[in-house]
Amino acid sequence: MQQQQRFDLVLKGGRVIDPAQGIDGVQDVAIADGKIAAVGRDLSGTGQTVDVRGALVLPGLIDTHAHVFRHVTGRFGLDADLVGVHSAVTTLVDQGGPSLMTFPAFRSYVVEPAASRVYAFLSAYLVGGMEGHYYPELYGPHGIDVDGTVKAALANRDLVKGIKAHAEIGGFSRWGMEAFRLSKEISRQAKLPLYIHFGQLWALPERGETRVDPDRILPDVLCIRSCARRWRAASRSMSAMALISALRWRKKCSRQASCPTRSVPTCTATTRAYRRTCRPIRRICSPAQRISV
Repeated sequence: MQQQQRFDLVLKGGRVIDPAQGIDGVQDVAIADGKIAAVGRDLSGTGQTVDVRGALVLPGLIDTHAHVFRHVTGRFGLDADLVGVHSAVTTLVDQGGPSLMTFPAFRSYVVEPAASRVYAFLSAYLVGGMEGHYYPELYGPHGIDVDGTVKAALANRDLVKGIKAHAEIGGFSRWGMEAFRLSKEISRQAKLPLYIHFGQLWALPERGETRVDPDRILPDVLCIRSCARRWRAASRSMSAMALISALRWRKKCSRQASCPTRSVPTCTATTRAYRRTCRPIRRICSPAQRISV
């Protein structure tokens, strides 16, 4: 007779799915001292046994887009544990609820009381996610503090895993690409990924603002990101071929009628990169390699 092991809980007969270990089949899961102690067939223990035949048994799920800043993010902020551990989710990432002004409250009233593990992508906007669907005038470039948001992200690096911004037609009709540019600068300085919300949140403005083709928003955003990335790589490497590639990309991109780089002055970083890198390279490149910018 098989000797029973000291398991506190055994889940019997469920379909266990764990891609990390290549497991997908009917097995038992044993728990001891709050941790998974064994996964296999015909496990038995001295503690409680629960029949979970017909159910899925999964590792704790991770919800990478949650809104759990309850009572602050308006009508869509939910209780963290309701959508967390009570819904088989052990880890939540709040997308853009807290900002540099509200992050202390987010830590104290959401993160610390929750049994679920809660992280955040910090909003690029001063107001964060406060009733964002209803007050678009709060979300323009005038509502972004680059330096302050970078400082808040770095001071709360244990919880802040990225920056959240919007690239949607209502905002682009009002302010163009400027709010996105500032958000990208926060992301660059904080060395964190930038999460971009696409789609329409806000109603289109009623008076006089620029009409935007929604099909151009994604290509324009990618165009700016690609140009900036290539310029930075070229300026860091001081490589002739890297700079030539960046210049050709910029020339190709700027030929598009809708490309925002046509009407936007070259940024300071790009100017510095040109002065440090372009001029020496133009002196050593053959005429066939030189291209105008």
